[in-house]
Amino acid sequence: MRVIVVAATKRDGMAEAKNLDIVPVAIVTPRAPDAARGVVGDRIMEASSLTPEMRDALMPGVLPSIVTTRGPVDMVAATEKAIEAGAAHLTDADAGAIEALRALARKIDAWDVIVDWALDDAAQAKGARPAVPQNDNVSISAYLKYCDQLGLSPVGRKALGVKDGGAGGKKAKLHALRGGKSA
Repeated sequence: MRVIVVAATKRDGMAEAKNLDIVPVAIVTPRAPDAARGVVGDRIMEASSLTPEMRDALMPGVLPSIVTTRGPVDMVAATEKAIEAGAAHLTDADAGAIEALRALARKIDAWDVIVDWALDDAAQAKGARPAVPQNDNVSISAYLKYCDQLGLSPVGRKALGVKDGGAGGKKAKLHALRGGKSA
């Protein structure tokens, strides 16, 4: 996770980040208000030395660097949108894979919440490491493989010969062989 620290001084920001086992991508201070310019971060950590006045002055320069300022990604909603867009080429035979994809989307959304809670707990208990369960390093790759297999990703659509959301290529030929339209 890429963390931008906002603090009264660089030394304070580094000390608090080190206590939480965080290596910041930038430390923004009143003396270096543009330290996050051109940097992309996932989260902002406010050091305890930061006063409300400093926060109000520094945050407008930091917020554009945060990837999540557009709001958290809702994997379940994004998955449902992708399934709907792929409805033209998905069949009843894909039902199990679609449900597995939905389960993975729910798991990914839940994991993001758990990580946020752990980071908040660690920030409140100064010097404590985040108490996050073992990292989940397989759900996203499994999710992407399901998307590929279902033709819900560019690679998957190319492999299935699907263009513009409709059936094409191999799937159209199979449909034609089963008595549907000619390919």
